[in-house]
Amino acid sequence: MALKYQAQIGLAIAAVFICLNVLYFGFESAIAIKRIIQGLKRPPGSIVNAQYLAPLVIVLLGGILIPFLFVGERDHQNSCSEDVDADIAGRGIRFAAWTQIGVLLFVALLGTFHNRATMAKEIGAGLVVTHLSLSIALLINRQYGQLTTAELVLGSMMLDAQNSALSIPLVTKETLAARWQVVITVVCQGFGLALLGVILHDIGDEKLIVAGCRCVAVAWWGDVGAGVENCDPAVPFVPIFRRQDMRALWVYYSCRLISYAQSSFHSLMNMEAFHQAENQTGNQTEGEGILNGLTFPQVHSEPRSWLQKRIFKRKTERKYDKYMTTVSLAYLVYGMFAITSMVAVECAMAKIKPGGVEKITIGQAIAIVVAGATILRGVWLLHKVRNGEWKVPLVNET
Repeated sequence: MALKYQAQIGLAIAAVFICLNVLYFGFESAIAIKRIIQGLKRPPGSIVNAQYLAPLVIVLLGGILIPFLFVGERDHQNSCSEDVDADIAGRGIRFAAWTQIGVLLFVALLGTFHNRATMAKEIGAGLVVTHLSLSIALLINRQYGQLTTAELVLGSMMLDAQNSALSIPLVTKETLAARWQVVITVVCQGFGLALLGVILHDIGDEKLIVAGCRCVAVAWWGDVGAGVENCDPAVPFVPIFRRQDMRALWVYYSCRLISYAQSSFHSLMNMEAFHQAENQTGNQTEGEGILNGLTFPQVHSEPRSWLQKRIFKRKTERKYDKYMTTVSLAYLVYGMFAITSMVAVECAMAKIKPGGVEKITIGQAIAIVVAGATILRGVWLLHKVRNGEWKVPLVNET
């Protein structure tokens, strides 16, 4: 059956990603640990290269494996008569989420090759507010027993997508230079992940009462649903939320915890260096804003000759204003997880067809305004960087 197949394939894919993320985080933490213990000024080149290129390998593998999460049609009807709060999964809310995630990825991509591709800090701050609002809405509805089955399923996917995307601004130099925003983002992410864990526990404890949804079964790193018993019209309906195999979801949740630990570790470890370098930039009395002691892959944009690199061992200075705006390719992994969850939301909406999402609410109106402002910022960024200098970042081992 499609249900059993997708649960198994989701578990296998999630297991692959948790292994890759553990290795990736291990490479990155090894650089910082070696520097602290041994006082190394030059980290091993193999570790730096692996740290910089690992996200590309993970995303390439994800592009091959993740589509298998959504293959296979259900052999039953997934209609659901329950209404869904438009402020949780309405069109405006989903449009705003897609816009914020997409523009953040676009800005981070430009920042990989440009030192003036800013605005990730402002968009990230808006996403913090959006994520916190969704978290509070889900928490309050759950606390008062007003969270429907469809809201539980769709809300968890939306929450995960936003939570993953919050790590993207944490690899941009302007956000890292704003220490308070780094701390607030890390705390907000932690709160959202904790709530996601509670929701996953609710999905798997078989204690939820199913009122208007006889069958809810959607693909999201495995199967989230009411069980094949309730999905079979020949079986008498029992209004209990029968869980599917939750192993894949818990393995994926563990993978997300590792990603959160990784982004939090680097952002908190490096924010002071970026803050000091930004303040010193342009201030002749305090220096030129040189970035030192980073745990991120240290890159430069000017190639060195063979003699400079092998004989003279010339150290390439990493000036803040010349440094690439995006300091790590880890945003590719965060974006991959965010897009996967958003695709799961759209697939679930198409299968479940819940009611109530067409309502025009104040929350949706605000979300659409935020999305419009985000798009305008992206257009302005294109105008801002079109005449700038584009560079290819090179790994710096000094």
